Amino acid sequence: MWITSHHQGDEQSRETSSIPFKLSLEVWSHRTGEPQVVIDWSAQTFRQGQASLGEVICSDQGKIYANLFWGPRPRRSGVGLLMIDYKRETTEVWERRQGYDGEEEFTKTPLLPHSVFNAMQTLGEDHLYLATNSGLAIIDFSEQEVNKQLNILDETKGWSTEFINDICHEKLGPDSSSPDRIWLATPQGLVRLANDQLKLRIAGMTTALGMRKRDHSLWVAFKNQVWVGRGQIEKSWDKLKMTIKDRVGIIIHLFPRDDGGLWVVSTEGVFFHKGSSTSSSL
Repeated sequence: MWITSHHQGDEQSRETSSIPFKLSLEVWSHRTGEPQVVIDWSAQTFRQGQASLGEVICSDQGKIYANLFWGPRPRRSGVGLLMIDYKRETTEVWERRQGYDGEEEFTKTPLLPHSVFNAMQTLGEDHLYLATNSGLAIIDFSEQEVNKQLNILDETKGWSTEFINDICHEKLGPDSSSPDRIWLATPQGLVRLANDQLKLRIAGMTTALGMRKRDHSLWVAFKNQVWVGRGQIEKSWDKLKMTIKDRVGIIIHLFPRDDGGLWVVSTEGVFFHKGSSTSSSL
């Protein structure tokens, strides 16, 4: 389990240290319960100010991707994407576009959209998808040429929306003749990515997605409601009965569990829904 943390230390160190917080990325072992510091952000000097991490994901190959910010809250500004290969002990930053002429000359990597990064999803070892407010950014690490490593799908590519709230990858398995699916949550509704184009599946303000791999169930949040699509080839949809509905606020993350429970992260806090009772087919 990967954790971003701000350690303040004891009372004496807080009074005497010029760096009040030790910024780090840690790995915690479920077996031993002991943390191990992997990256100490107190030593980072590639920008003036204080670094902090937003969403962090880890690929099956052990690579870490994080939304990188700079400066103190609440005025911190987004820098871009931080990539850590903790096995090789290497780090790389892909910065967001700032909008001034000639900025490509000062970076060795493609410039990401100058936008909010809402969610990230890895596909194998070579591809990373970024859901932003300015379209879907697809990074292909297998490409050797820098100008071919980044593909941005937005209104200039014929998309009806550039606002992507969440992204989810559904792996259909080796026995299926269909390709893997990419689902996107947008203000227009739940859409499926096919040949770089959007196919609307369910209309309505969609804010979050979650996938339970064992039964290919797709969990979709429409503000404060959750619908579940079950089935591998064609999905049948049911509305989830949630006792927390009245106080949950707007849902921003869904984490379905294999035992049928569901973790819900919303504007009002973190909630747990026990069970999987449904009603009202869509």
